[in-house]
This record gives sequence, structure tokens and C-alpha cells, in this order.
Amino acid sequence: MKAVFIGGGAHRMLGIIRGAMAIPGVFDGGEVCICDLNRERAEVMGRMLMLSPEYRRCQCKVTWEGAMETMLEGADMVSVVLMAGTPLSHQRGETPSHQRGYISSDNISPNGALLAAKGGPIVLGIARKMEKICPRAILLDFANPVAVLSSI
Repeated sequence: MKAVFIGGGAHRMLGIIRGAMAIPGVFDGGEVCICDLNRERAEVMGRMLMLSPEYRRCQCKVTWEGAMETMLEGADMVSVVLMAGTPLSHQRGETPSHQRGYISSDNISPNGALLAAKGGPIVLGIARKMEKICPRAILLDFANPVAVLSSI
């Protein structure tokens, strides 16, 4: 399997990818592509993966260089993890929400609605690129607000 992890430099991705590598047959002889706007983080993630016992077991190819479009070629699965907002935007939305009796989160909340307005076009743009480059690939959305973006 060839899997592309967009936002793959995120700290949570190490455990997710290592967990998949541990399952025989998932990545054996396959490829893991780490795509991140911060290429240094993508490289660090790729190098950490290659030091893991799960990597030694499956011996898949791990890459982090190149444009997203190049990485999407031949992909079987594409995972999107991105943060449409910043910690500051979350903080700015949290106080007014709590003052008015709303739960504040990056999912279903006033702040989540704004994140959807920003992140929705990004996820939709990736899906449109997938339609052209890897139309048979599965898109896994881990970008918040998942509830809103998954319905696009």
C-alpha cells in the first residue's frame, strides 16, 4: 500500500503510522509519504519512523521530499491532518463561547464553524487533486472540525 499523510509532521502521526506498520501486510513492500508544509518536521517524522522497530519489520519506503501532487501519484490512501486555526484563534473563540454558555472546541462550536470555513476549501482542494491524480484512493479526514468537513 502507498499511503500519503498530509500534515504528516503532526506529533500524533508517529503513533498512528507506527501502529499501521506493526500490522503485517499493511505497508510491507509499500510506501509511506510524509507531506507537510514544514518540510523539516516531515523529515524528522520520516527519520523517526525509519528508526522504529515497526519499520524494521515491514521495510517499506518512507519519503518526505517532493510536492504533494507528486506524492499523490499511485496513492491507495490519503490521510489529512491539518490545523486550520491557531492556538490563539482557539483561545479567542473559547472565552466568548463560555461567556454565552456554549461549549468551545475545534469541532461543533462558533470557533469550529470558522475553522470549517477556513479548512473546508483546503480539504476539498485535496479531494479534487485526488480525483485527478489517484481517483481510487481512500481519503481519511482527521482535520477538525471532522463532523463538518466529513459532510462536504
